[in-house]
Amino acid sequence: MPPPQQAGEKVLSSGWLNKKARTNAFSSGKNWNRRYFVLVAPPPGARRGAFPTLRYCNSDAPASVSQPRGGVAVGPNAAVRVLDTEESLAEFDLPPKLLGKRLFAFQAKPGAPDAATAKSTYVLEAESSAALQHWVAALTEAISKARHSGSMSGANGAGVT
Repeated sequence: MPPPQQAGEKVLSSGWLNKKARTNAFSSGKNWNRRYFVLVAPPPGARRGAFPTLRYCNSDAPASVSQPRGGVAVGPNAAVRVLDTEESLAEFDLPPKLLGKRLFAFQAKPGAPDAATAKSTYVLEAESSAALQHWVAALTEAISKARHSGSMSGANGAGVT
């Protein structure tokens, strides 16, 4: 397991996932990129209300992990769900032919589709059913901890879907 990015951070989960590219001026959004994901808890003594973070990198090499390509806080309003029905695939503009794949979606800011929501939504594919279950459980636990931390600092959480 690679070292945490910042001193004192605890790695809650790490591993390879395929991430669906976003549609933008440079991409049709149809490509899937293999990325190394790291879910980290805030360091002990972090400010009240600090949340876990989900980061992704091109490689699992320590130099790459210390310089992630992207990431998002796992706050109390975040949501994670398995995409196992045609309806759930359609919500993320995925074709029905992907039904049966080990897909799940993580949304740091669930809600109506807008620019901020799109940038904080990751559609991911796990390499195995066990990896899918592991990541969904790890993210669900991180959301739960963020809600507990948030309720202590006055934040209001929505719900895991």
